[in-house]
Amino acid sequence: TRRRPDFALMDREREALARLCALVDGMPLALELAAAWVETLSVTEIATEVQRDLGLLQSDLADLPERHRSLRAVWDATWERLDAAEQEAFARLCVFRGGFNRTAAESIAGVTLGKLGRLTGRFLVSMSRSTGRYRIHELLRQYGWRMLDSTAAEETHRRHFDYFARSAEAQEARMHGPEQADVLRHFDVEVDNYDLALEWSLSRRAWGDFLHLLDGIHWYWRIRSRITLANSWTERAMALTGRSPEEEARLLLHAGHFVWMRGSFELARDRQLASLAIWRQLRRGDSLDAAIVAEHLAMALDGLGDATAAARARAEALTGFRAHGATWWTAFNLSKSAIDHLDAGDRPASIAAANEHVQLVAQLGDLWLFGLGRTHLAGIAWRAANYARARPLSEEALPA
Repeated sequence: TRRRPDFALMDREREALARLCALVDGMPLALELAAAWVETLSVTEIATEVQRDLGLLQSDLADLPERHRSLRAVWDATWERLDAAEQEAFARLCVFRGGFNRTAAESIAGVTLGKLGRLTGRFLVSMSRSTGRYRIHELLRQYGWRMLDSTAAEETHRRHFDYFARSAEAQEARMHGPEQADVLRHFDVEVDNYDLALEWSLSRRAWGDFLHLLDGIHWYWRIRSRITLANSWTERAMALTGRSPEEEARLLLHAGHFVWMRGSFELARDRQLASLAIWRQLRRGDSLDAAIVAEHLAMALDGLGDATAAARARAEALTGFRAHGATWWTAFNLSKSAIDHLDAGDRPASIAAANEHVQLVAQLGDLWLFGLGRTHLAGIAWRAANYARARPLSEEALPA
């Protein structure tokens, strides 16, 4: 209001104002410099421009000291007080989005605990005592990253990608067991860094890298129902070219699964059929990859109401899972196979599939799969009018 006395915040701009405040982390100087634009831009436009370009946060007001007329001037002065090693260390740390831990700082940026301490002491990096994570103010992060030369930036991006690709692979191996909750929390915390790694590999059409990371993060997106995020990545990838047949088959699986999650069952079916056709052309129709595609095809066919075709695809998938000793996929399949057998009038086979599913889930310790399976088994009991059995199964599924 000092800049424009008649200024009144519109309801539709409240979200943008909150975004702007978060972006500058409540920094008074940044907010004052941003406010200088209210006579020219809307609050929404100011927030968008600040995120895109630090140059917006500057002023030619004569009553401001020279060093306070732009954030860049403030940070230039701070930067010049760092020695060359500190400058490089800080600039490399600016690759991280959403914060980082000590191990990642040393592995990716080569920054030791001592250097972290010095940068924290200069208020360039902050550390949360409750989580042990470090963070750099977003606008300062953008400034620091621009100070890194292109060769060092590319090297740092490569190391960042490799670190998080290895991390995703290690987390994925723990996803379907008793440590699932810890794995989900890990991805929750590092989601921005995984987005950056996906962005870097996709921008270079490094399909092997991109798909390797996609494999590791797929089930986090599924279990957390991050449908919009997952679809944004897979659809962007589908719009690009240059993949090998195997890479195309792998991407089609992911892209088909996430359009299934948003209810586009026909497109999901078509993508899984295309993926399965490629595996067969590659003479890998009996591979675990092909069995997983068949399972996803069954899910799409369920959505389309084609129960007969879905049961056939699911039976094909189960054969493949058993052949490859894929215990988790076998357990995933069996709770739905139990419904298929019931639909076919084979109650003994339905009971056997349900019992095997329960045994395998108990062995695996996967809480999400436990809840999913209990939901399917409750449906079987309900269809048999066994409400006394359906209710406790449903109640067991709720905490999962």
